[in-house]
Amino acid sequence: MQSRRVGAVINIGALWALTWGIGGVLLGIDRILFITPKLPAGISQHIRYLVLNGALFGACGLVAGTSFAAMLARGERAKSLNSLSALRVATWGFLGGGLAGVLSFRLYGAADPSFLMLGAATVGILSSLFAVGTLRLAQSESPTSL
Repeated sequence: MQSRRVGAVINIGALWALTWGIGGVLLGIDRILFITPKLPAGISQHIRYLVLNGALFGACGLVAGTSFAAMLARGERAKSLNSLSALRVATWGFLGGGLAGVLSFRLYGAADPSFLMLGAATVGILSSLFAVGTLRLAQSESPTSL
């Protein structure tokens, strides 16, 4: 049973890393195309920027997803998947994501407490949405495929 929980935590972390990484690339494309001042010209610099943006967002998604899944598994271990409420899962997502936001922004060099709080709140809100989406996705699966 424990190995199944560890596998679920790893899968959720990987799923969040992938989706957050794709989001980071899309935000990078938006930055390159539409936001001024423009980044330095050159396709190699743009590709490097997109890869870096995707990797940073993906790392943040990995930490957020893994911390959410670990906190959920520990805090709600006596409940079945269908008995979990969206509000409780969103709360675990916010806590796990907020922790990931503080750690990620701190690792990226942010030291201003107000910036860290804003980053934690933003990542926490996104994590709440991802947590509810993950719950809905898991509930839509049949029990035999889990």
